[in-house]
Amino acid sequence: MKSRSLFKKINQQNLFICLLVIVFICFSNVIFGGPSKDTFFIILNSLSACVGLCFIVLLSRNYGNFKLAIQSGISRNQFWKVKMIVIIFSAFLSSIFSFIITMIIYTFDKSYLSSFYISSYFQFFNVYILNLIFMFIAYFCMMLFLIVLLNTWGSLMSLFNRMVKFIIYLLLIGLMISFFIGIAHEGFYEYFVRIMDDLHVVPIFKFISGFKTIDIDQRHALANANPINAILTLLASSFVLSCINYKITKLQQLNR
Repeated sequence: MKSRSLFKKINQQNLFICLLVIVFICFSNVIFGGPSKDTFFIILNSLSACVGLCFIVLLSRNYGNFKLAIQSGISRNQFWKVKMIVIIFSAFLSSIFSFIITMIIYTFDKSYLSSFYISSYFQFFNVYILNLIFMFIAYFCMMLFLIVLLNTWGSLMSLFNRMVKFIIYLLLIGLMISFFIGIAHEGFYEYFVRIMDDLHVVPIFKFISGFKTIDIDQRHALANANPINAILTLLASSFVLSCINYKITKLQQLNR
């Protein structure tokens, strides 16, 4: 019963915030863009991305839910199970929302459509209904992977105090800035490309993404890459991250 109450509380809180985001996006676009066809499709594209991002950000903030669970007498093991169910539910809900919006735009005016799946994978199967089914599965697997990834990162960061977290984020930002500055120099760029070639990064990426049999630069014209490879990669990655997430959850403590 406690686990069910925690599940309902987390979902209600997340859905309420997502609803506020939807209202804000619709209201701001209508105010600044005016009621028009362009505004309508801009709103749809914005909603598809922002609702997914909203779930990802909300579920990356793990400590508050962990604290609530422990204070409610829920064990770490049970909390992890509730967390995974919430993640799966949120990924499923977000995927349905994105799928419906994509189909609305695809049906009424494809020129407004912004879908990586349709531009890369939608012609792989000869049966239209199979393309639709796998598009939804791909949406779900992508959202599941992203939410689990960010939740695992949030859980890991919750093990450290504010000073350590600040140092970690500072180091990561510094490394990113150094990389992008370095990549602009020809010598560093050539060295980086050589390392990627030695590690066979491009062939590996083509295999796991399903682009193995096509030219990546021509994927938008062909749209027949294999989505099964990408889906299996996302599911396997989500499983591994879930196992890591479980180990981290067992180590979590309430801050004093």
